[in-house]
Amino acid sequence: MRSIMKNSSNKCLSFQKHLVVILQAFKLFVISAIFTDAIIKAAQSVPFIPQDAITIDCGSSRNNTAFDLRSWSGDVNSSFFPIQGRNEASFASAVVWSYTLEEDPVPYGTARLSHSEFTYTIPVSTPGPKFIRFHFYSDVYQYFDPSKAVFSVKVGRFTLLSNFSVFLSAHARGRKGIVKEFYVPIEKSIVNITFTPESSVSEAFVLINGIEVVSTPADLYFRDYNDGKHGHVLVGQDSFYYLENDTSLETMYRINIGGKEVTPAEDTGIFRRWERDNIYLTIPGQSLVAANFISPHKFTAIPDYIAPVSVYETARTMGNDKQMNKKYNLTWEFPVDSGFYYMLRLHFCEILAEINNTGDRCFLIFISNETAEQEADVIYWSGGKYVPYFRDYVIAMFGQNGENILNLSLALEANPDDSLTMYSDAILNGAEIFKLNNSGGSLAGPDSDLSPQVPQPTEQHVMQKHGRTTITVTFSGKDFGVLFLFIICLLILRACCKVRKMKNLSGSSEETICRDLFHSRTPVSKQSAGVSSLPSDLCRNFSLAEIPAATNNFEDNSIGVGGFGHEYKGKINGGVTMVAVKRLKPRSSQGVQRVQDRDQMNLATSYADCREEANEPSRVGPFLSSREKT
Repeated sequence: MRSIMKNSSNKCLSFQKHLVVILQAFKLFVISAIFTDAIIKAAQSVPFIPQDAITIDCGSSRNNTAFDLRSWSGDVNSSFFPIQGRNEASFASAVVWSYTLEEDPVPYGTARLSHSEFTYTIPVSTPGPKFIRFHFYSDVYQYFDPSKAVFSVKVGRFTLLSNFSVFLSAHARGRKGIVKEFYVPIEKSIVNITFTPESSVSEAFVLINGIEVVSTPADLYFRDYNDGKHGHVLVGQDSFYYLENDTSLETMYRINIGGKEVTPAEDTGIFRRWERDNIYLTIPGQSLVAANFISPHKFTAIPDYIAPVSVYETARTMGNDKQMNKKYNLTWEFPVDSGFYYMLRLHFCEILAEINNTGDRCFLIFISNETAEQEADVIYWSGGKYVPYFRDYVIAMFGQNGENILNLSLALEANPDDSLTMYSDAILNGAEIFKLNNSGGSLAGPDSDLSPQVPQPTEQHVMQKHGRTTITVTFSGKDFGVLFLFIICLLILRACCKVRKMKNLSGSSEETICRDLFHSRTPVSKQSAGVSSLPSDLCRNFSLAEIPAATNNFEDNSIGVGGFGHEYKGKINGGVTMVAVKRLKPRSSQGVQRVQDRDQMNLATSYADCREEANEPSRVGPFLSSREKT
């Protein structure tokens, strides 16, 4: 009988392990299918094809394909990473990680690490501005302490990162995988990227998982001021800021206002990511989201690679209540480093049916409480309805009294003068915020190892969930198929979890599919009567038959008595291990809960636990001598 039970248990555990593998593979399938569908749609109308779209999978010895179908080249024995000089001290390592749906194993599955300085040498087709993106994954790599990954990064004469901590930056964002994006003017046909461990930190090392170098149109963010046009509006000052191609930028925020997240595969060909605006919206008021508006957009005022069409298809407005709109400013807040100038690019497109002519909607724009526009009229700027447009602004953010982090606010105000506008309202479709390098060519903030925290939503923001904002979700036929398969697997998992307790007369500990899949060691609440809150991997379950056998049927071996009941001496594991067994007496005045609470404290080092069957609760723990008990 025992042999049959053991074989049955082994078969079940084998099935559980196979199901774990199947579900993990299914996770990859789901993400790949979703990304593939998005890529196919986006690839049908990519406005810009970069000459250089270099992706390096650091620490990998072969080429790999990411979920979004982009191919990444391994840097081991590649031309990007010549093994000579100080580069020889670096080495490749696989991450010791727990796979999640949030991160792609390409490039986050491997990394290059070093206690010494090293340099990537990346040839490019032509000089000019490039997006340079660094991918970091904060986790354990061999014997390296993740908190010691502190270093600086330089590209040419620009310091992009200094005293940068991967661990702290990831912790501030609440996720292990992070991306730092920079827009850098490259003057030669080679990009040299140098990583240097922080000398002030003991045992500091460099950690890098992935690098991107992507060409962009020359006029994407830089302007040619030789055409006689003015520079960028310098907010709060009666002057202009001339942002030319000798300046490096760090992307702080890129927001799709009122719309969904736009993935790099859905961008205009230069692989930017656009976030949703919800967490930055601190004063939503009665704002409305104009969602999923589809109309042929006319890119007659700006090039079509400036931002994806999806950014201009959605927007946030103040609402339909004219009087209410005059009582608040629609406001977003973005924490930034003190001591730098920042460029804001605001994206506009009039997409509402009632707005058709110049003067229909005229509003005010404030940046950090300074007036940026007194008469913002999108149709006047763009030349017509459904015509995308953008406006650039520069503002100085210098704190006082040693402030390192400041809030850069963006606010829209309905025009208080009814004679200047038909509708007391405002609109915004998208926003980008960039840090500009200082006079020393550095973008490193005063505390660059600590990433800015997202502002907490105000009470108004929480109430907005019950307001007039709407969200539309659409699925394709392929998405429904993927969702259906995922639900089937969840039902199988749920059924297996219900069959989690199995009798094992041989004395081996139990395993459950739930633990295999999720590696959960979360203790159960003490208030759950009858359930041990000791970690499952420190416990063992005993059948009702094993308890009497271990204690000689509770005869002549009592070693104590209390309000809970008698305590008996017993032996398990073939008589090798001595234990103490507590037996709950009928209608005990103290009950199961007290003995559980007491044993959680007194038997914290116990490797054994009990199982209650047939109204015969017992408790098994290590046998202690009278000296050990005291």
